[in-house]
Amino acid sequence: MQYGDIFQQHRKDFNQALSTHVVERYRTLQMNEARACCVRQLETPDRFLDHIQR
Repeated sequence: MQYGDIFQQHRKDFNQALSTHVVERYRTLQMNEARACCVRQLETPDRFLDHIQR
């Protein structure tokens, strides 16, 4: 099955954006946000949906 130029460009873009070395740059941000979410959950557990929708 042959894929068109647009599909191939999208595939290339996704592979570059989601490569291991690129994704590692987001680790600190993800950890900080996860910690903040846990703190908010402990402080106001009744607002669970608000915390996870941020």
